[in-house]
Amino acid sequence: MRVIGFSFNQISIEKKKELDRNIKINTNIDIKDISFPKLDLFQTKEVANFEYNFKIFYEDCAELIFKGTILVLIEDKKQFEELKKSWKTKKIDDKLRIPLMNIILSKCNLKALQLEEDLGLPAHLPAPRITSSEKN
Repeated sequence: MRVIGFSFNQISIEKKKELDRNIKINTNIDIKDISFPKLDLFQTKEVANFEYNFKIFYEDCAELIFKGTILVLIEDKKQFEELKKSWKTKKIDDKLRIPLMNIILSKCNLKALQLEEDLGLPAHLPAPRITSSEKN
């Protein structure tokens, strides 16, 4: 599997009210649909287009929504046929699903951190911290 395209089709952020100090933040990621386009550039290769949604919820105070697509070149014909067959029941094998989810998380988390800062929302991911190894 090789990613040949990644795009955002929708980015939505809304701050509905001021946040409480100990707000709970939840995320949700899913693959909504898969299509199998024929591209002139890759006539002898199989291509899959995954539509995804990634959401970050700050209880009832704010939410971020990312929708987009990932275009993937699947060089293994057997893996491609298995994907087409398994998607009929809305399932994706972990060998493909896990790398896809990681790509979505990587791209969306970077954009989300930027937007959260712009709207004064706390980061949905903990920031790394440097601590001293000395004991006081």
